[in-house]
Amino acid sequence: MKNLKLLLPLFSLVMACGLPEEDFEDSFPADFCAYAETCTSDDAEEDGDPVEATCEEAMAATVTALSGDDTCTYDPAQAQECLDLIDEGDCDDSDTVESTCASVYTGDACNLTISDYL
Repeated sequence: MKNLKLLLPLFSLVMACGLPEEDFEDSFPADFCAYAETCTSDDAEEDGDPVEATCEEAMAATVTALSGDDTCTYDPAQAQECLDLIDEGDCDDSDTVESTCASVYTGDACNLTISDYL
């Protein structure tokens, strides 16, 4: 029990730091696109596009471009919040998901634009 008390502050510190950028790059495209596919209307899927595959490719390319752009600043706490909201899966909260995820990268022209998929 004593060891657990020693680990709790360390765990809190790690959680406060947020998500490493590589983990966000790995998780975001698939997680977001699964959320988007679940939350989009049936009309969006009737046009014949494989929505999820197109979405994953676009999100992976966007995240890779933003992470490689020296003018963009990655916010690990915002990234964690973004993925947490996606994991909650509340389709009625898509505006919050959009604004939170759009703020993972900051700087001129560093917006993670996801509105095309919601």
